[in-house]
Amino acid sequence: PDLGLIAMSFLGILLLGLFTVIAALSFIGRAFNWIAKTPEMTLLGALAWCFIVVFVGVNLDNLFEAAYGKSFHMSVGPGMAALIAGASIATLPSSTEIITKVSTVKDFFITLFFVALGISIPMPESLDVIILAVVLAVLAILARQLIFFPLFYFSGVDQRNAQVSSVRLAQISEFGLVIAFLGVKLGHLSPSLTSSVIFAFVITALATPIMYGKAYEIHGWIRPLLEKCGFKAPPKLESDGGKVYKLALLGFHRDASSLLYNLSENDPDLAKHTLVVDFNVALHAEIAATGAHVHYGDLANPETLHHLGLNNARVIVCTIPDDLLRGIDNKSLVHVVREMAPNAVIIANAIAIDEIQKVYEAGADYVYLNRFEAAWTLQRAINAGLEQRIVDFRRDRQSRNHYKPDRKEILG
Repeated sequence: PDLGLIAMSFLGILLLGLFTVIAALSFIGRAFNWIAKTPEMTLLGALAWCFIVVFVGVNLDNLFEAAYGKSFHMSVGPGMAALIAGASIATLPSSTEIITKVSTVKDFFITLFFVALGISIPMPESLDVIILAVVLAVLAILARQLIFFPLFYFSGVDQRNAQVSSVRLAQISEFGLVIAFLGVKLGHLSPSLTSSVIFAFVITALATPIMYGKAYEIHGWIRPLLEKCGFKAPPKLESDGGKVYKLALLGFHRDASSLLYNLSENDPDLAKHTLVVDFNVALHAEIAATGAHVHYGDLANPETLHHLGLNNARVIVCTIPDDLLRGIDNKSLVHVVREMAPNAVIIANAIAIDEIQKVYEAGADYVYLNRFEAAWTLQRAINAGLEQRIVDFRRDRQSRNHYKPDRKEILG
């Protein structure tokens, strides 16, 4: 690659970016506020702005040649120019409306892009192209581990979630293909290298669904290596078998967040005798601030639950739905907990009607389905509306739910 050409291309991108930023700060925002009353005009205005930026970008060389009599190879491709145009209006209040209306057109052209991509995949001229593609695919996967994993980990995400997220981000992005096409068009990249990039994209696209499903298993395989490198999981707890909890919440998501807030408001004593078990260590400090006891724990690991002293808990609530649990489901979790705490009251949840009885058979004392609870409340709200007492109903429910405009839950 010609480093000089690449440098001039980046300079062109920088200049175009400065142009769009200045325009956005000076008059684009005001213009969109003026035309926002008509949704169709908002869409047309966004498309017009996109084409203006694209026109300026692709004609940078012509502008400089007219001004200085020399081409500096700073023209920006339509794809990159359109990206810059979109970024410049991303903060507009009407951006959501624009995205909604453009999405249909976007999907159509993305489909055409992949059709063109498939047609353009060349026959490898030599084995070197395939070897380089495999190397690029491996490097892309490793780069996620070397960049994203430490970033997630040191941002407060626990070891497992950081690793799983890094594995699931393995695919080379479509934007990389756009860059490759622009590179070969401008002479920055050779056709053979572009072919390798395309094949690497195909390899990672085929591998990513498999890696996505096996992400937790992959974490289990490389966890010892991560710990040797200093990326420690939260320390294992000593047995807490003598501690007695009135309530234990297994997992901490939206249901548990709202429940813990209510407890801290109207029953702080129960909150102080509540155990929360969750693997998201980034939330532990906020959970502990409510007065509850919080410990790291993988719900799929019965040994962890045993050491936490669940056998002495009086009421145990499985708060995570099956579509968010990994390595276990509510039925299996209830079965494990029932063997561990035969005298406890176990409350679990289900996401499908036909799963309710199975969870009961596993040992649950009560199984709730969120949409059933919502339907129960809606039915009473409807009856209150028909009986002209909806205001009283609202006040009662808001009082019972501890609703207030400034209510601050851990997971808002």
